[in-house]
Order: sequence, then C-alpha cells, then structure tokens
Amino acid sequence: MSDLIVTILSSVAVSAVLTSALVWLSKTWISTRLKNAIKHEYDQKLETHKASLTRDFAKEIEMLKGQISKALEQEKKVLDERFRRHAHFFDKNAKLYETFHLEYGSVLTELYALEGDWIDKLNTLDPRLGVEVRASFLLRAHGMLIQAQEKLAPQQAYLDTELSLRIASLFANLSAFMAEGAKDRKRLDELALEKALVSAELRSSLMGSPDRSDRAGNGQTESTT
Repeated sequence: MSDLIVTILSSVAVSAVLTSALVWLSKTWISTRLKNAIKHEYDQKLETHKASLTRDFAKEIEMLKGQISKALEQEKKVLDERFRRHAHFFDKNAKLYETFHLEYGSVLTELYALEGDWIDKLNTLDPRLGVEVRASFLLRAHGMLIQAQEKLAPQQAYLDTELSLRIASLFANLSAFMAEGAKDRKRLDELALEKALVSAELRSSLMGSPDRSDRAGNGQTESTT
C-alpha cells in the first residue's frame, strides 16, 4: 500500500514538474514569438519611416537647390545690371570729359595764339591786316566755342547741376571775352583756370555713382520742365 502511495506521489510530482516545465517553455516560446513579431513589425515601420525620411530629405534638398539656384540667378542679374549701369555711366562721363576738355581746350588755344607778337608784325605791314586777322581768329574761336557747347548739350542733362552751371557760365564768359576783343591776358588766364578746374571735376566724376548721376540728371530735368 505504501509503495502505491509513493508511486502515485512520484507520478504526481513528475507530472507537476513536467507541467511546470511545459508551462514555462510555452511562456518562453510565446514570449519569444511575441518579441520577434514586435521586433519585425518595428523593423518594418522603422524601414518605412527611414524611406519616408529619405524621400522627404531628397525633396528638401532639391527644393533648396532650386531656391539657391534661383537666388544665384537673381543675384547674377542684379550684378550684371549694376555692371552695365556702371559701364554706361563711365562711358557717358568719359565722353563728356573728353568733349569738354578737348573742345574748350582748342578754343583757349586759339585765344592764346592771339597773344603773340605776330599780330603786331602784321600791323607794321598793314594796320588793317592785323585787325582783320585778329577778327578772323576771334570769329573762328567763337564758332568753335558754339560747336563745343552743341556737342556737350546732349550729355549735359546727366551732369551735376553745379557743374552744368559752371560750364554754362564759362561759355558765357568766354563769349563775352571774345566780344570785347580778347585783349586782357589776365582775364584769359582766369578763364583757362576755370576750364582746368571744371575738367578736373569731370575727371573725378568718372569714379562716381550712377545712382547719384541719375538723381542729379532727373533733378535737372524736372527743374527745366
């Protein structure tokens, strides 16, 4: 009887151990399966998210490239326009300086030529000859002065108002000087000095700003309308 009880108890104990082991193994297997399933699902979602981020990042990169390219193109247009304006400004002022310097310089050269003693020598030959030659020189010089002003007229609209007034004043003073016979050497030197000062101002304006020149030109245009 006691052997039977021992056998039964042993069987029960073994069954309990096996059952416990089976339950533990089942829990472990289920837990592992769940972990693997969750990990697999997480890995899939992670890959999907990474792919989405990669696509979004690529789109952002392309968008930024487009914006940068557009900005660079716009900046290039601005710089090209600025360069064009500066080149036009320089050419315009260089032409103005060249015209004034050469044309007014030629007029003054004609007037200084009258300062030689050759007129007196002509007068010794014939009193009327010196007068006629002098009058011919003055007529030619005045014609050159008018021609110089006509050449400057289309460009003077872009001049600084003060410089434009100084050129106009020099023209008037030279005309008056020639009308009076152009015999005052001191006055001729003063006019030549004023011409040199205006030339220097025009030369320095070559390095100025197109915007400043445009504003000056617009202001002068508005004041004359």
